[in-house]
Amino acid sequence: MANVALSDGQLPPGQIVRTFILFLLAAAVGLGVLASRQAATIKDQQARLSAAEERIKAVSLAQQERCASEARKWFVQQQFGVNDLASYENHYNVKSNQCLIAVESKFISGKLVLEFNSIVNVLENKKVANYVQQGGGGEGARTTHCTVTNDSGEVQQCQSFDEFKKLAVTYMQG
Repeated sequence: MANVALSDGQLPPGQIVRTFILFLLAAAVGLGVLASRQAATIKDQQARLSAAEERIKAVSLAQQERCASEARKWFVQQQFGVNDLASYENHYNVKSNQCLIAVESKFISGKLVLEFNSIVNVLENKKVANYVQQGGGGEGARTTHCTVTNDSGEVQQCQSFDEFKKLAVTYMQG
């Protein structure tokens, strides 16, 4: 091997390569340690998240059961008459912490047919959405009342059952 004269402060080419390889090796070991720590942190966070989700499910299930019971009581207290056809579906909205009941009913007397759709906050006994149609759903049917209270408390008017469903769906989700 020939002797190469180097100026002050310069390393021979072989030593530069060895230094670079050592640097890469140290970086790879450092990244491996970092990746291992991240994996352990992720595993710990996943375990804590799972435990939190289980606690939420347990609380939510208890709230859903209470909501179902309260909705049933509320529905019975409405004392629908013999000319009424009525059904309900309850829903506990986790996001807004509300117990809701969606009621569909029909009042029939002779040729008069009224259809009602309401969503009520059961615990507050407060109607948050209301739709009334006269005429039984045929060609002569017409919307006589349609309102939905939005999240900010503002009452929105609507013109059709489709519009009512679109506005009211936020209550029955979440």
